[in-house]
Amino acid sequence: MGIIVLISLCLIECNYSPSATTTSGEELERSFLNPPLTTRPGVLWQWMGGLISREGITKDLEAMAEQGIGGVIVMQMPDQAPYPQRWDFRDYPGKIEVLSDEWYEIVNYAVGEADRLNLTFSMFLCPGWSHAGGPWVTPDKGLKKLVSGEIEVKGPSHCNEILPKAPRSAGIGGGNEIPSWFSLKDEQKKDVSSDFYKEIAVIALPVVGDNMAIPPDGIIDISPFMDAEGRLKWEVPEGSWKIVRLGVAAENGVNHPAPLEATGLECDRMDQEAVQQVFDGMIGRIIGEAKAKGYTAFKAFETDSYEGGFQDFSPDFQEQFLKRRGYDCTPWLPVWLNRHLPGSVIGSEDLTKRFISDMTRTISELTAERFNGELQNLADENSVEWITEPYFFLNVDWRMLGAESNMPGSEFWVGKPFSMIGPAPDIAALYGLQVVWAESFTAESFNSAWRNTPYELKPWGDAAFSRGVNQLYMHGFVHNPFGDHIQPGLTMGYWGTQLNRHLTWWPYAAPWHRYLARCQFMLQQGRPVNDVLV
Repeated sequence: MGIIVLISLCLIECNYSPSATTTSGEELERSFLNPPLTTRPGVLWQWMGGLISREGITKDLEAMAEQGIGGVIVMQMPDQAPYPQRWDFRDYPGKIEVLSDEWYEIVNYAVGEADRLNLTFSMFLCPGWSHAGGPWVTPDKGLKKLVSGEIEVKGPSHCNEILPKAPRSAGIGGGNEIPSWFSLKDEQKKDVSSDFYKEIAVIALPVVGDNMAIPPDGIIDISPFMDAEGRLKWEVPEGSWKIVRLGVAAENGVNHPAPLEATGLECDRMDQEAVQQVFDGMIGRIIGEAKAKGYTAFKAFETDSYEGGFQDFSPDFQEQFLKRRGYDCTPWLPVWLNRHLPGSVIGSEDLTKRFISDMTRTISELTAERFNGELQNLADENSVEWITEPYFFLNVDWRMLGAESNMPGSEFWVGKPFSMIGPAPDIAALYGLQVVWAESFTAESFNSAWRNTPYELKPWGDAAFSRGVNQLYMHGFVHNPFGDHIQPGLTMGYWGTQLNRHLTWWPYAAPWHRYLARCQFMLQQGRPVNDVLV
């Protein structure tokens, strides 16, 4: 009886039907025995700051090809990554400055070597693992959010005073310049922040007692009574009033963790021109230079799990909200800003929740169309794929956003109770996508530290396959710029399962990689049949 139950559960979780393109038994057998390049496992290939060499690139890629790796996704990291702490040195002999002409030349060399070895070559959209930014993003194109400053007044009276703005945003780093984890000396600091600010509205809300809702018809738009310097001149009606000055301001998140010279503002997620700035800044140039040399290895660019800062507003958000939801959001915006605090209610609990849902939906739509959709458009225009890990932090509908990509991805870690981070398998099932990739075998030091082998890794990979993943990119293979006399090489701080051409078991890894490739090939031949909707 127990066996029957297990089989039934497996059918619910993993049942596949033939794909639209019929594959003969002979073709399946042939590809199972010798999986095609596109179904071989890949690696996240981490480049640590300026520690890069042509010799190391060739040796790394040859070692991968020899053992059955199908391709790489390059992550350009900072020089050191014991995140969140780092040392403050930035110069050393042989350093290649990231984003310099020399760096682009060596990236082009790596694409050429991948081409020679029949490996696919992909790269993160910008330096760091999060998310979409860099030194090319101008202050007006940076990440933005709704902010407010407020005062209380009593009437009847005449108000004649400067209204406060919200304090300048420090972004995710906690400082007004760059994130605190850089730990730089004063002379090394570089201001990558923005003073962008645009007025949205000034509204007056009646002050009500505890556990009472603010009546919607009691909210007054008093924007015409504030001048360009922020001075409000208004005849205050009877009662107590909260005056809220609303604006859209720079969030000041940055791409991270990245080398200092490759750090800049995260781009506005609701502005296609901002997305274009990021794409043109790095990936567009790399693709162009690879094509100019006739290389075909460059296949995709990636946006990782979202850890780059919060955005909930844009300069035209009110107009878009009215168009999409059919009413003016302005009087309701204070409850959005205070939605995590008790007692912030307009009209009723139900109306307030419905407004918050409308805000979330509008943010999701604008982000999906102007950021995710634009990235897919850029991929199509350049004949490459945009691959993404749609999850973390944002108050949005990740399924909506992830569905803009043809290749949404997930993430799983070694050493914890198995959990698939992110909705990528769901997205693929809902939208009929063939490939679901995953950042695979990520680990912390107490679950890795050079100890992981195929024996330890296999159960985690099998669990991912059973959850809908069918393409692994293993985290991670850190680039070793040194000759073979220095072993085993670098790590990405304490993160990841350490894969390396100097691992004791690396020369024997081909059967393990072939097993993964066979699983991935077979799982990509069908489509999921979901018997239960959760």
